[in-house]
Amino acid sequence: HIDTFDKLATMINNSGNMNAYVNLFPKFGEYEDLDTVYDNYVEEYIIKCAPKFISYDYYPFIDEQTNKTCTTYYEHLKYFAKKAKKYDIPFWPFVEVGGYFWMAEESFDQRTPTYNQMLWNVNNCIAFGAKGIQYFPMMQPTYWGAVDKNTQDFDRMGLIASNGKPTKWYAPVKAANNWLISIQDIIMNSKHLTVLAKGTVSQKIAAISRESDEGILNGIIPENEEYGSIVGVMRYNGNPTYYVVNYDYENDQKITLKFENKYDIDIYYQNGNTEVTAGTECNMTLKPGHAALVLLK
Repeated sequence: HIDTFDKLATMINNSGNMNAYVNLFPKFGEYEDLDTVYDNYVEEYIIKCAPKFISYDYYPFIDEQTNKTCTTYYEHLKYFAKKAKKYDIPFWPFVEVGGYFWMAEESFDQRTPTYNQMLWNVNNCIAFGAKGIQYFPMMQPTYWGAVDKNTQDFDRMGLIASNGKPTKWYAPVKAANNWLISIQDIIMNSKHLTVLAKGTVSQKIAAISRESDEGILNGIIPENEEYGSIVGVMRYNGNPTYYVVNYDYENDQKITLKFENKYDIDIYYQNGNTEVTAGTECNMTLKPGHAALVLLK
């Protein structure tokens, strides 16, 4: 129905104060050349409907994936980051909030993300250049809360339960959003350049071998050499800026950035603290799945 949506989207987008968009499916299905089929699907939508941002969803934890197995999650992040740069429009991924997204009673095992895994998801999206985060679902449908014919689980997923009350996810998501709000001026006005990784697992799963921002950031030294860190590279008013993510969502980790020259350094931590320092390196300890924003001057 892309032609029908094209007409609606054109009318709404031309209004100036509203946006119409489609949330794109992740890449899946049985096709001889799935990559080409999926790329044609995304390209047709962007070219015909001219959205003001790209929305897609991919939920790494729903299929029992972990940060040691979620290669497809990173393939999607890379793909949509590239499309966003190609068409000069932002991309807004969905982050899964809770689990059991099925219209059936609870009769199966499924991984439900922890609070730190949810934050890890949010922070990876920002590191790859996302300018907005969406959460799925916002409101829990009644049929997704069914434990049995007579019982509802109102905390299973979403921000608002089917009984109209906040779920256990409401406060953590609010905290994540407050973090993003605190750094939004830098994130929204930065030019995203690339993504670095350091750590045997993070580099393998994200398929990133680059470890340095040439001439500026010479090295990333994670305390945990196995999990390591994902680092988004940006420029804010021309200043080197780094979004540093603790790839380990179960343990705190000390991460050191080493620079070629001496800089004045502002470090914004996800816990709300800010550190002002100077030198040829900066050291930070990040909670599981948390991030810090490092601004050089």
